[in-house]
Amino acid sequence: MLYTKYLINMHPLFYSILLTAIQYVLLVCLFLINGLILKDPILIGIQISGIVLGFWAVYEMRKSKINIAPNVRKGSILITSGPYRIIRNPMYVALLFFFLPTLWVNQSFQNIIILLIFIANLIVKLLYEENLLNVKFDSYIAYKEKTWRLIPFIF
Repeated sequence: MLYTKYLINMHPLFYSILLTAIQYVLLVCLFLINGLILKDPILIGIQISGIVLGFWAVYEMRKSKINIAPNVRKGSILITSGPYRIIRNPMYVALLFFFLPTLWVNQSFQNIIILLIFIANLIVKLLYEENLLNVKFDSYIAYKEKTWRLIPFIF
């Protein structure tokens, strides 16, 4: 609990950059361990779904001031179109679609641990980002009631 309390008291921009840096370091580790695309057609389909969803989410986000860190930039607008109509964090879902299939092929301890840390970091990052969006946009509460955080019907 002390660790969480310390992180919460960090400067918000530093916390955003830290969460993003951890995410990218873990992404590099996953690429180094697993490569880019798997060989199984079904797993490739899941990965391609992740790529398509990711590009669609970025395309929709062009209407706002896209930011790789969770902090909200001045002049940003709340995007509720495209995949954001259903899922509040489609870019995170896209990353999960791309990397979770690697567990089917590579069940090494190293891969499992990195994926678990990656997922934990994404969840912490999205919860933090949603708190920032809640403060920034009055309409965010109503938006949250109509959408799923990450996985429809589950979370």
